Amino acid sequence: MSAKQQNNLWNLIIILSLLPLIKSHNDASGLNFSKSCDNQENVESNLLNFSHKSGDEFNFKFDYSEFSLNFTSDEISSECRNSIEVLEQRAKLLDLNALKILDASAKIGSGILKGNINNLGDFDECLESKVENFQGKYCLAEIQFEIHTHVKHFKRLILADEPYKNELDDITHILPRTSTILWGVCMPSTCSYKELEVALRNTIEHKFGKYLISVQMKVKEHNCQVQEEFSWINVSNGTKLTIALFLLLLILSCVATVYDLNSLKSQKNEVLTAFSMNKNFKEIMSTDISPREIPSLHGIRILNSLMLILGHKSMGVFFQPLVNKANASEVYNSYASIPLRATFLHTEIFLMLSGLLLTHSLVGKLNRGRRIDIVKEIAARYFRFMPPVITLMLISTFILPLLGNGPLWPDSVISQVDICKKNGWMNLLMIQNWFGFENICNFNLHHVGTDFIIFMASLPIIVYLHKFPKYNMTIILVLGVLSTIARGYVTYVTDVMIYIKFGSTTKQMMNTANFMYGIPPYRFTSYSIGIVMGYILRNQKPQKLGSKIVNLGWIAATSAIVLIGILATYVHVAYTPLNMAIFSALTPNLFCAFFAWIIYVSHHQSGNIFTRIFEWKYFKVTSALSYGIYLLQFQIFAYIIGTIRGPVYFTAYNQMFHLNELLLIFIGAFLMTLLVELPFGNLKKIIFDKTAPEKINTTKSDKEE
Repeated sequence: MSAKQQNNLWNLIIILSLLPLIKSHNDASGLNFSKSCDNQENVESNLLNFSHKSGDEFNFKFDYSEFSLNFTSDEISSECRNSIEVLEQRAKLLDLNALKILDASAKIGSGILKGNINNLGDFDECLESKVENFQGKYCLAEIQFEIHTHVKHFKRLILADEPYKNELDDITHILPRTSTILWGVCMPSTCSYKELEVALRNTIEHKFGKYLISVQMKVKEHNCQVQEEFSWINVSNGTKLTIALFLLLLILSCVATVYDLNSLKSQKNEVLTAFSMNKNFKEIMSTDISPREIPSLHGIRILNSLMLILGHKSMGVFFQPLVNKANASEVYNSYASIPLRATFLHTEIFLMLSGLLLTHSLVGKLNRGRRIDIVKEIAARYFRFMPPVITLMLISTFILPLLGNGPLWPDSVISQVDICKKNGWMNLLMIQNWFGFENICNFNLHHVGTDFIIFMASLPIIVYLHKFPKYNMTIILVLGVLSTIARGYVTYVTDVMIYIKFGSTTKQMMNTANFMYGIPPYRFTSYSIGIVMGYILRNQKPQKLGSKIVNLGWIAATSAIVLIGILATYVHVAYTPLNMAIFSALTPNLFCAFFAWIIYVSHHQSGNIFTRIFEWKYFKVTSALSYGIYLLQFQIFAYIIGTIRGPVYFTAYNQMFHLNELLLIFIGAFLMTLLVELPFGNLKKIIFDKTAPEKINTTKSDKEE
């Protein structure tokens, strides 16, 4: 088949998709064939001539009005109106690029009453099209509406009961928007986002005004995109410098690896071998557990890492258009989703482990007669935390924006770039939590800031705990109780959502982040439980516990989990601010107490089949990646969401256990651990441990924290 014939067939495909909009001069019902097709040759001949403007074979016209937005307002510039007129004329002549621009815009489809209302259009088709002096510009419009009472139930169906209620002005990169309709529009590049906003408003009010009480819409400038050819000349200096730094780090790692493999152990330079991939790979993959380690920590860490991923995914599902959003809402509102709505509890476990490992390490040093230099400990902690944080900020600001595009790319990826360029310095000073989640560069770094501040406050407490154990233990318990009371009080007064209730508003969840997640005093309880447990484990030699103690401990631990389930179910079914306050105050303590008991019986080698699962030695491998997993998961989520081209079909399995997504998270975490976290961790030991008055045979616990 010739190139001309292929082009004609492509035109035919476009036309067939627009059959309802092509009206015959002679027959209003469609196309009027003036010649019959008696054989295959005639059929092919007619098909190939189908796109002709005025042949003897066919007689038709194109009804552009079905596609058109109302760009006739006085608020529309003459340049935009002229381009719209050209587009209309070219479309009537069945110009392929003009038809593509029209075809690329979103259209009302099927499944609206199951929540399939978000329509992104065809992003790539729009950007690839060019007509005369303009090209296709893709814009993503955001629309909200109020509907008349007698058809109110249709809004509930269309929006699938709004699992997360939002306003148009709410932030878009942290929380999903289920009260907003996302609508992709392709228009001439000579038209601005403001002009599209006007045209959309006029069109919607004209076509649907009799059903609507009010309609609001917004088209953000950064949500309008045109095709641009990539050129290194246009790449920012920051991006070039970041790429150069990462290449330098990779070269250094390769050189260090070759040096490590070809040098005698006694002659190796410690600083250079700190970057050896051979050395760091062996450390990641090591399953050797020292007798002084607490093996159950690794299983607890990876379990809560995975639960955090699933909890964040349950929310992230609603960032993307869904063919059957109603089904997703139904699953999310079910009792089965309760464990995923309390992701707050899993971050509390990491605070408890942090307090435990810090106390275990410091008390061990104090027991051996070492002096604790608080300033040095803070500097060492900062040196351990900061390299992966800086790596994450550089990736999200300068590298990730180059790796993709899509309808949701500006909101999911580019919005973070602007925040990081403006506020990244806050992360370097660990003060990001005090300026609001919406202003944090990589908002998941709030946990790093919280941990670091509590760490600094806890150092003198732990030092004096060793000197005056009874007195300081009382102080720690009092502070823990005050933290619990304060957490419950703030939850009640500010109506925050520690448990993510179905139908929570963006304002409520942002209040939760700003008034609870990011305020260290409200989260000290979990850290204090870790401090107490770390002190006990360091000062108690492992020995078998009596059966009565073990049985009573398991009854108490099991009761704690059951009580959490009851409180969560009660909040799920009968939410009131008081119920939520009780849940917020008690459940972090109960959850940490449950895992603290597992750690305690594991330390004393008095566990059972359940605790031995957490002690599985291969969890040590995944545990080594847990910091990278936490840091990178949101960037992977943002990348996946940003590159989505259309609605996806929801099932709990394919959305919650997205294998490609999980694989990217673990690969990214492995590379960050191999090339950044462990090398700089090795340097930290060289810089801050070399001046110790005596050589200490550190355990894994000492090394980690």
